[in-house]
Amino acid sequence: MFGLINLRHMAGMPFLKIPRVGRMTLLRTLQKIKVGKEQGCELKQLGGLNQLRGKLSIAGLENVETQQEALEAKLGDKEGLTTLQLSWGHDHDVRGELKKQEAHTEVLEGLCPPKHLESLTIYSYHGLRYPSWMMGEHGGGPKYVKELSLFHCSTELGGFWPHLRSFYMYCCSSSTMPDHMEHLTSLRRLDLDWCPNIRSLPTLPRSLDYLSLTFCHEMLMSACRRAGDPNWEKFQHVPYVCVSDLETT
Repeated sequence: MFGLINLRHMAGMPFLKIPRVGRMTLLRTLQKIKVGKEQGCELKQLGGLNQLRGKLSIAGLENVETQQEALEAKLGDKEGLTTLQLSWGHDHDVRGELKKQEAHTEVLEGLCPPKHLESLTIYSYHGLRYPSWMMGEHGGGPKYVKELSLFHCSTELGGFWPHLRSFYMYCCSSSTMPDHMEHLTSLRRLDLDWCPNIRSLPTLPRSLDYLSLTFCHEMLMSACRRAGDPNWEKFQHVPYVCVSDLETT
């Protein structure tokens, strides 16, 4: 396939390792790719694909070990990307847990997206902290992300983009919500799903008009159903609230 150097669009495909995809420098649509350690399947193959636009999903990031490898993907140069999904899978490496956490941290720091990114989804990230570009501390990083989704992540949360409109957490083991959420004055929707360690809600922004809590910690779920409880009080300004630990079919 790497001989198809004039190919513009590659869509509707499952996650595949595409050897030497870096030769397809005219690609505008890639959508999904899985990176590996094999020659020709490395993350750096994305480095020259700066015509990419729309959505890009990258799986296999457990095969990337250093920030330098992540920087070689040059995601920040892909100015047409608006949606980015980053996914770590199960790591069969025998390294210690701290080494794996350090690797996740370094790699995500190096995967700084372009400044016009609108939606970011992260799967199975277990780093020591979230990167500086998610805290607004990276001059060339994204500034106007509107949607953020975290799946199966364990890292404690800090602050995020002020223009965020939707925030979704699923099966995350962190025990706190982002700092100063009341300052997220553009946030409209907040979903917490299967987050067992969060026991209380932060002060919620007045802009919020949808809140969903599903299968979270029993203490939090109970408090949110009890009129007058401090957690209950925090969402009384929200027009639509769903608090549920019942299976639906």
